[in-house]
Amino acid sequence: MREVSQSISDKNETKALYQLIGFIVVHWSLLEQSLDDTSLTVFKACGGNTIKPRVPPNLEGKLKFLHQSFCELSTLSVFKSRGLQIIERVNKLAGKRNELIHGAITNLKSENGGFVFAKYDYNKERAKLRKVTFSVNDFQQLSQDIPTLAFDSAQLSHQIQQTFLPPKPSTTTSVP
Repeated sequence: MREVSQSISDKNETKALYQLIGFIVVHWSLLEQSLDDTSLTVFKACGGNTIKPRVPPNLEGKLKFLHQSFCELSTLSVFKSRGLQIIERVNKLAGKRNELIHGAITNLKSENGGFVFAKYDYNKERAKLRKVTFSVNDFQQLSQDIPTLAFDSAQLSHQIQQTFLPPKPSTTTSVP
């Protein structure tokens, strides 16, 4: 009986792990989408095209572009503090998120209260494999911090768009 109970518990633990990872992935993509929106708006409507000839395609490049834009473009001065705070929060979480997403889980059963992932780190000459353990607390923290950050970033993006982009024409039709 204990083996059946343990098997069910293992399945529940694995399912919970997959749900947490999925939750984190979905909210990180929402975060990156809002950073894309902000980058495009800053580039097209706030003078960002004077800083870079095009919007950087990757997250690191976008964060550098936005940081420079918030610091140098007077049109963004009212958004500077919040923008820089969001960039700092993204940078703080990006490493942990990258370890989770780019690492490979080594065992579907928790070990000492956490899940172990194997992650390659590359430098110019070689790759080094290291183990990263995600505790229940790590997952809980990421699943709280990332959605909050995604919301804050989307809110800032929306406010920047409302300030600098012309209103979109209404697509609703009225019936007489």
